[in-house]
Amino acid sequence: MIGLIAVSLGFILLRRQHRRQQAQQRFEAFREREVLRSQLEIQDHTLLQTHLELQTHLHPRLAQTRARLETLAEQWIESPERPALTEAVEMLKQAEEEVDRLAQSLDRNRGDEWGLQKRLSLELERARHLGGFLTQFQCIGQPYALGEPNETLLFRLAQELLHNAMTHSGATQLTVHIDFDPENLILIITDNGRGFDPDAVAQQSPDSLSSGLERVRQRIQLVQGECILNSQPGWGTRAEIRFPRPGSGI
Repeated sequence: MIGLIAVSLGFILLRRQHRRQQAQQRFEAFREREVLRSQLEIQDHTLLQTHLELQTHLHPRLAQTRARLETLAEQWIESPERPALTEAVEMLKQAEEEVDRLAQSLDRNRGDEWGLQKRLSLELERARHLGGFLTQFQCIGQPYALGEPNETLLFRLAQELLHNAMTHSGATQLTVHIDFDPENLILIITDNGRGFDPDAVAQQSPDSLSSGLERVRQRIQLVQGECILNSQPGWGTRAEIRFPRPGSGI
């Protein structure tokens, strides 16, 4: 009888301990999601401020400077400095276009209007103009609504992946593929850069390329998604983000 009581008490204690562990895990997951949400809100606020600065200060100043140089170029038709002025005008025009593209990519309100496909297409357009990258954009399946917070998260993660490829990988080609699968949105970003060893991701410094990719994977996992990284030195990188379709029951 004493042994039976001891076993029963032990079982009850183990069950309580298991429940406490489950509650702690749920709390940790909730806390991580809240931290992520706060980070995204801060990021969006910062990006909005940057968008406003570009639109209200930098872009007008570039336009004013270009207009002034155009006036001088018209006045100095016979001047030996006119070709240099004309070249400067063209460079300023290109700078205005780049600032405008950058401002559009940071405009959350515009993002709500355009949707994920349009935002990613414009991001690749910036890559072509800014860095001379060869780009390809593919979209298959019937698009469906993901909800603005989800689309913003996916777009920011895609931006980070593209930025990593443009900045660190030495790539010349970038591809973005979206598949509106009935159960999951599948977003694939590939580059032809130098690649890396995925097994060494966890050992890299916090500022390294591979650790940046690992942060992308951790963020998407917090919202029940998945990021699969495939890469090896000399063969580029493929990042596949899978996000459950809202209401799919996954």
